[in-house]
Amino acid sequence: MGLSLLSPVENNETQAQLGLQSGQSLFLIQTKEKINANYIEIVGNEQCVLTLEVNNFHNLYKKSENNGAYITPIQDYGACGESFYLYDLDQNKLDIWSGWPRNSQIFDYE
Repeated sequence: MGLSLLSPVENNETQAQLGLQSGQSLFLIQTKEKINANYIEIVGNEQCVLTLEVNNFHNLYKKSENNGAYITPIQDYGACGESFYLYDLDQNKLDIWSGWPRNSQIFDYE
């Protein structure tokens, strides 16, 4: 994903800042007790609060797999693209999405 550590957690600081290749940042904020941001939707499925559209989707999957990350198999949703879930050390679930396929006609209004 091309993350870089912009501001590490030091001493009694409560957050770290990660920089994305797009120029955006993610802030990771410490909590007093271990928690995660997952939630259960109305029909009972665990969901996550964040979906990241990534370039080089399959390369990220292979890197995550090779590094021993806890990931789910890739799901192919046809015109909606592909995705997999990646879990961090606190079991926060992140949805990693390939983006809309180039040949998708889903938003092609002529």
